[in-house]
Amino acid sequence: MSKKSDLEMVLGVKVTPESLLCFGTEDGRKLSVKAYAITHVYFKVPEEVDFERCLKDLKFFSSVLRIRKAEDVHYGWDALYYSRITRIVAFDIIWYGEDFFNKRKDAYKSTMHQKIFREYNLNIDDVTVEHLKI
Repeated sequence: MSKKSDLEMVLGVKVTPESLLCFGTEDGRKLSVKAYAITHVYFKVPEEVDFERCLKDLKFFSSVLRIRKAEDVHYGWDALYYSRITRIVAFDIIWYGEDFFNKRKDAYKSTMHQKIFREYNLNIDDVTVEHLKI
C-alpha cells in the first residue's frame, strides 16, 4: 500500500510496528531493472487457526524470495502487513519488466494459487488484487 492511510483503511485498524510481518523481499538490494508495475493484494482469513498458519507460510515464502540472485528477480513483495483483530493480510507485489508482468500478473488465478487459498479457507473471490503501472 502506498500510504499509511490506505493501509489502515484496508486493514481496518491503526498501523503500528507490530502490524509489519516482514520487510519487502528486495529492500536494500541493488537491481539492474526498474519497477514496471505494482499489484496491491489483500484478503481476510476467516478462521484464527488458518490466519496464524497463513502468516507463518507468508513469512517463510518471503525469506525464500529474499535469497534469489539479483538476476533472477522479476518480481518481489513489498512489506507484508496484517491485523490480528480483523485477520486481514495486505502486501504489494513489485514487478520488474513489462513482459514478466503481462505473463504473470494473473498468477493468483492459477490452480496452484487457488489450492493455496483453499488451505486457508479462502477462494479467489476473497482476494482483492489491484494492478497499477508505475
